[in-house]
This record gives sequence, C-alpha cells and structure tokens, in this order.
Amino acid sequence: MELSYLAKSDRIINFSKRLKSFDFHLIIVFVFMLLYVFLFSSMSFMQYFSFTYGNELCVQDRHIWKMSQGSIFNGILEYEDSFRAAHFYMIFWVILPLYVILPTPLTLLFLQSLFLATGAVPVYLLAKEKLHSKLAGLAFAICYLLYSGIQNINLYEFHCITLSVSLMLWCFYFVERNEVKKVIVFLILSLLCKETVVFTAILLGVYVLIKNRNEKLGVIIILLSSFWAFFTLFVLFPHTYGGLSYFDAWAFRWGHLGNTGYEILTNFIKNPIYSFSYDISSKIWYLIKLFSPLCFFSILSPGTLLIVMHEFILILSSGKYPMYDINMPYVSSLIPFVFVSAIFGVKYIYSKLRTKYILYVLLFLILMASLISNISFSDTPIISWGEKLGQIVNFRVNDHNMLLFKIIGTIPKNSTLAVDTPLCPQSSHVREVYFLHDYVENSGGSYQNITIDYVLFDDTKKVPETGVEEKLFKFLSDEFVVYNQTDGIFLYKHI
Repeated sequence: MELSYLAKSDRIINFSKRLKSFDFHLIIVFVFMLLYVFLFSSMSFMQYFSFTYGNELCVQDRHIWKMSQGSIFNGILEYEDSFRAAHFYMIFWVILPLYVILPTPLTLLFLQSLFLATGAVPVYLLAKEKLHSKLAGLAFAICYLLYSGIQNINLYEFHCITLSVSLMLWCFYFVERNEVKKVIVFLILSLLCKETVVFTAILLGVYVLIKNRNEKLGVIIILLSSFWAFFTLFVLFPHTYGGLSYFDAWAFRWGHLGNTGYEILTNFIKNPIYSFSYDISSKIWYLIKLFSPLCFFSILSPGTLLIVMHEFILILSSGKYPMYDINMPYVSSLIPFVFVSAIFGVKYIYSKLRTKYILYVLLFLILMASLISNISFSDTPIISWGEKLGQIVNFRVNDHNMLLFKIIGTIPKNSTLAVDTPLCPQSSHVREVYFLHDYVENSGGSYQNITIDYVLFDDTKKVPETGVEEKLFKFLSDEFVVYNQTDGIFLYKHI
C-alpha cells in the first residue's frame, strides 16, 4: 500500500512539473493563428470565386502549373513569351508536391495565408526569450497578426516573396540560438522565394559576424548567399532574359534617375537627396505605416534594421509608387526585421528602466498602437472581422460567376487563349494564355506569329484600356466568330 501511494505521488508530482512547463501562451498564439488562417484564406477564396484577382495570381499559378505538367524548370530557367518571367520562384519546387495533389490557384492562396500566419511563432519565441516573458511573446505575436502590412499583402494576389516573411523570421530566431543546421535550412528556403532575398541574406551574415561575433555562422551565411546571388543574378537571369542584365531590366522603377543600372547608380551617388525627396510625402506616410504599429520602437535597434538597409534605400529612392506602398509585396523583406528590431528596442528600454511594471507598460503601448494602426491602415480591420465571418458563412457563388466558370471549362486545355485580366487566374490552366489587351496591342509586333484559338472576356468585368477597344473590335471581327455569348460573357473562336 505504501509503495502504491508513493508511486501515485510521483505521478502527480511529474504531472505537476509537466503542467508548469506547458506553454499555454503558445497555445493562445496557435488559436489566433488558426483564426487568421481561416479568415484570410476564406477571404482570398471569396475574391477568387468573385473574379477580383488579376494578372499576378495568374502568372504565379501558371509557373507552378506548368511545372506540375512536366516543365519543371518553368519560370526558373526559361520564361513564357506571354509573361516574360523576370524572377526566380524556386520555392515552387518545395510546394509542388502539394500543388500536384490540389492543382488550383486556391492552393497558393491558402499557403500564402498559412505561411504568413506561422510567422507569429518565431516572433513569439524571440520576444519570450529576449524579454524573458511569455506575456511579451504573446503580445508581439498578436501585434504581428494584426499588422496591416501582413494582412494587406495577404489579400493582394499571390506572391512567392510573401512566403519569405515567416521563413526569414525563423532563420533569424535560429541565428540568435546559434543552431547552424536550422539556420541553413531556413536560409535556403528564404532564398528560394525570390532572387532579391540574397541581399538581405548577405547583410544578415554581416550582422552575425559583427554583432553576434559568430565567425563560423556568419561566413556560412555570406558564402551561401553570395553564391546564390552570382548564380541567379549574373548567370541565370541573362540566360533567361536574352542577355539583358538584371539591374537594367528593373531600371524603370528608378526611371527618374536614369535608364540603366549604371546611370541610376551614378546619379544616385551624385544627388541622393533628389532620389529620396521624389514624392516625399508618400514615402513619409509609408514609414509611418511601417513603424507606428510597434510604437516606432524598431528605430531603437538600428543594428538589426541595417540588415534591410538596402531595401530601405531601394524603396525610398524609387520613383514608382507601388514600391513604397504598405499594401504591396515589396514590404515583405522589411516586415521580419521591423518586428525583430522592435523586440530589441523594447529590450533596450527595459534594460535602461528596470522598474517593476515598465515591461507591462511597453507591451500595453504596442498592443494599443497595433490596434489603432490595424483599424486605420488595414484593408480588413479587426472591427470588421465579425462582418467578414458572416460573409464567409453566407458566401455563395452568384449565377453569373457560376456561368463564367462553366464557359471557361468548355475551353480545350490544349488551346491558345487571350483573356481579359480579371478572368485570367481562373483560365490559367490552358496550354498558352495571353492577356487580351496586351496581345491585341502587340499582335502586329512581338506576338505576330502567334495564333490565338479563343478569346474570352466579360463585359461586366472588362478592364477598360484606352486606345485598345477599337483594335480589339477589328481584331475580333476579322479573325473570330462568336462561340458562346451569354449574360455579357463572350467566348470567341478563331475562324
């Protein structure tokens, strides 16, 4: 009896110890993550079935769809004439097995929401360990999921670069823990998302060398990233893009400084003030939206922000507004280090003012700032989530869109299609796809030897293109007959 009693006591003590070590705060983070994934993937699906997406989702889906059809290097070592892929989305090799099972743009939209949501976990762990507080981890994780930049890019088409947000957060977390193998895994996954990640990765290696004084890990990161930069930017890109250099191909984003990469760099060095002052009010507003959700605490840790110094320079010197728009995927490289630097910023304040309740005050401030910023800047503010849940539960594809899906289903998969932009993601699994107005404008030029089998557009969703409508009418009347016309939907077939 005494032995049995002691055994039960040991079991109770062991259970008590496990219960104390159990991280209930992390469970709360997972609950918020699940809510986020459900809400934002559902809203993405609603947008897809409502035909409100456009060319970006179509382009990305076609890359991985063609890979699933056997062209495994599509968008990597070659490009489609219809889209001229100028980026390398090698992360598609990682997600291809799932896409083969579920070959639809909805798979990409779900993965985008899932990847963005999982960034809350490394944010939680980093804040918990640096601030020695599970409550701090929970607060930062909630702020991450409320961050307007995260939510807005989630609902803006699909972009591989958005997947790097959580991957780079994991990479940095394991850098701080000096877990070399895990750093390498997440570094490689981040680099696969888009070729531009190499610049952030190289500076991360420099940070590890200087700030963490970890020569082994720093050198590994720098060498891996430098090799990838050389391979993608100087070998692959000229090969896939007719010999054009990477920096000249994207020079138009800094067109106010020159027409080539060399001209832009020269003029920037000569007059950097002009570069940054171009559309200065929009750029200031961009920085406010970027840093205000975390009370500007990020600027108290300039060392970590320097990891994305090049991104700030490129974005703030650009003359193209989408580059400095918090709703666009260009912000993806900045978001991980805005949060990392905010955590270190709070740590800095706490180390200087070690009073009993200062950490709670700081956490309260960032939570309030995140809520206010979410309501002010997010396209889906938290105050609308109840309404959005109701819309999700009651969502039905209307009769017109159901008819549109049926007509798209009648287009032979082995045909060539010119389609209006809003219908492109749903039509992307045809052998060759061209944006309708782009094809009409270039049918006498770069597309003159390409025969279009079908033309599809919807008068209720058609994108107006000045100067193209007349050409389109002549193009259709000369070479096509109406194959299906219902409820404002027009499917033409080549004669």
